[in-house]
Amino acid sequence: MATENLGRNPADIIAGAVVGGVGVAYTIVALQTQQATSSASVIGPAVFPTLLGVLLALGGAAVAIGGWRLRPAEAKTEPAQSGGLRLWVTIAIFGAYVLAFIPVGYLLSTIAFLMGLATYFSPTKWKSNLIFAISFPLIVFVLFEYLLRVPLPQGLLAGVL
Repeated sequence: MATENLGRNPADIIAGAVVGGVGVAYTIVALQTQQATSSASVIGPAVFPTLLGVLLALGGAAVAIGGWRLRPAEAKTEPAQSGGLRLWVTIAIFGAYVLAFIPVGYLLSTIAFLMGLATYFSPTKWKSNLIFAISFPLIVFVLFEYLLRVPLPQGLLAGVL
C-alpha cells in the first residue's frame, strides 16, 4: 500500500509561530526583571518567567516544525473537524476558566478546565483525561503552596485546604 502525503499543516505552522513568538517576547521581558536585592536567594524573580518563556518558544517551534513536515495519509485517523470551531470552543472553555479561577479557586477550576479541554479533544480517552486533569493541578498546587510558598486562590476550598 503506497502512502499518500497529506502535505503541510498551515494551521500548525501559524499557531506554532505565534506561540513561539509569544515565548520569545515573554523571555525578553522576563530577562529584564529586576534581580532580588538579597544575596541569600539563589533563585531570583526572573527564573520561572524566563523558564516559562523558553518552554513556550520551544513548544511553539516544535508545533511549527511538526506542521511543516509532510505527513503520511494513514496518520489521519481523527474525524475531520473544523479548525475554526475547535479554536472557538477552546477560547470559550478558557474564558470560563478565567472567570471561575478566583471565585472557584485554582484547584477546582483548573481540574474542570483541563478535564473539559482534554475531553473535547480526546472524548474516548476519559480515564487518562481524568488522571491528567486531577494529577497536574495537584502537583502544581503542592509545588506552589508548600515548596515555593506562593499562595494560589483557594475559592470554594478555602476552609478545607
